[in-house]
Amino acid sequence: MKLFLSSMVIIILFTIQDLKSQEFWSLDDCLNHALEKNIQLKRQELTSKISKNNFIQSLVDVAPDLAGFGRHNLSSGKTVNLEDYTYINTTFYDGYIGTQSQLTLFNGFQKINAIKQSKFNLLGSIQDIDRIKNDLVLNITGAYLQILFNHELLEVAKGQLEVSEQQVDRTSKMMELGRISKGELLEIQSQAAAEKLNATNAQNQLTLSYLTLIQLLRLDSIGNFRIIRPANLEMDKGVLITSVKSIYEYAEKNFPQIKSAEYNLRSLEKGFAIARGQRSPQIGLIGTLYSRYSELARDPFDPASTYAVNKQLNNNLYKQVSVNLSVPIFSRWRVQNRISNAKINVLDARYNLDQNKQILYQEIQQAHTDAIAALEKYYSSIETVESREEAFNYSQQKFNVGLTNSVDYNIAKNNLTRARSDLLQAKYEFIFKSMILDFYQGNPISL
Repeated sequence: MKLFLSSMVIIILFTIQDLKSQEFWSLDDCLNHALEKNIQLKRQELTSKISKNNFIQSLVDVAPDLAGFGRHNLSSGKTVNLEDYTYINTTFYDGYIGTQSQLTLFNGFQKINAIKQSKFNLLGSIQDIDRIKNDLVLNITGAYLQILFNHELLEVAKGQLEVSEQQVDRTSKMMELGRISKGELLEIQSQAAAEKLNATNAQNQLTLSYLTLIQLLRLDSIGNFRIIRPANLEMDKGVLITSVKSIYEYAEKNFPQIKSAEYNLRSLEKGFAIARGQRSPQIGLIGTLYSRYSELARDPFDPASTYAVNKQLNNNLYKQVSVNLSVPIFSRWRVQNRISNAKINVLDARYNLDQNKQILYQEIQQAHTDAIAALEKYYSSIETVESREEAFNYSQQKFNVGLTNSVDYNIAKNNLTRARSDLLQAKYEFIFKSMILDFYQGNPISL
């Protein structure tokens, strides 16, 4: 007795330790982790930062540029002395230094449109971040619910296996008493073996669903990872009250895939305006500040003294302001082709926006239809399960007293198993679709 108690204590301690080592994650835990670790999301955030840099650059491009230049020469041999234009043969140094600034006054509004285009690109990239987040939330939620569904399927399979194993024991005793034939026992044993396989398959499906979730979460292995199973999943039937049209109208105005497509269209429209601006004359303002020095130069006020370089630069200072006009006449059709391609891109962006709206509407319509169908199936499955349970209980009682054969008993049992599976499937199908509809209305997903 003491040995038995010691063994039980050891088993309980090991069980408690195993439970402590397991990590239980809620749906919120999974969503927060995925949003933090997802590579696609991180890459899109980097893309958005690049778009922000491009937008800042387009603002700065309106300002004038400024460049410095200079040159120092060491010459030897025959040349012309630029100071007095005499012919000399000697070794000397000279050079120049200066700065130049250019400002675009008009270029067909290309820079203004470039600012608007880069702004729309930035806004679109931000919406792409939200789009990836939404996709990730739906994928994680679907994987989480699939685990819950497979958990319950496994419990059904284990429950049916337990009933079959009990029936095998009962049938063996009945055969020993001569109340049934050996064939009846073999039939029941065969059913128990089949249900053991069903339980094994259900366990494998549960493991695979866990694998799907941990891959979305970018975890190393399944290990001790487990999800928290809610005590009671509510079926929010109120979500079906809202029509498909109303849900779509909200989603069209607020969902990132539509906003991203709209910003992409507006960006390409500005790109078209930029291309057309290349036909316009371009006017620019150029300012130049320049000076030179030479070893051969002489101070006009004191020719005998050394003419310092800094003094030469000050005395030789040259200033110039000019207006530059450029009129495009013929560019081998490059400008026209750019305009034509930009126009095509705008048309394609409009089609893309319409397609995204159509896809969004179809997704909402499909989710709404699936939710209604799942709810109807759920109610029908409840009635089916109740009738199958009564039929099975009746068949089991008849079999136990030898009034029915094992074939009819197994049929009743299998019908009950299928009915329970259909009920679970309808339940989780409705929960997931109703959560999608709720999500499209701007409500956060939660269990």
